[in-house]
Amino acid sequence: MNRLILVLIGSLSICLLNSCKENVSEKYDYHIHVHKPDAEDKKMGESMHIHVDFESKTGEEVHHVNVRIFNKETNEEVYNKPVDSHLDHSGNSAKHEHHDDFELSATNKITGHSNYILEAKVWGHDAGEAEVIKTLEFHVHPE
Repeated sequence: MNRLILVLIGSLSICLLNSCKENVSEKYDYHIHVHKPDAEDKKMGESMHIHVDFESKTGEEVHHVNVRIFNKETNEEVYNKPVDSHLDHSGNSAKHEHHDDFELSATNKITGHSNYILEAKVWGHDAGEAEVIKTLEFHVHPE
């Protein structure tokens, strides 16, 4: 009888603990908006503006962000910012804007007749926590 009571108490405790856990993805409800670049073809030598908004629809802090560009065929990374993905907010910031200009040049490992993928990523305090990834593909023509 005591054993049955202990099993019931244990089972009930596990059920209560699991029901109290908040879904981390719902807690942050992260969203990514890639404003620039667009998916239109680009040309070598052009300067490409990057504008990506990261936000938490629930008002929670945006802890980590990353924007990278890589060659679709070779996976060679040509852009990866910010250098430190952890954002240092003074206070809680539920939104972060990433702006940068990137020259489509051989110096930056860009080649004509190639496809590239811009990957924007946001996540919580711990690696992979409530992670959201958005990608955008574009083609670069020679000059």
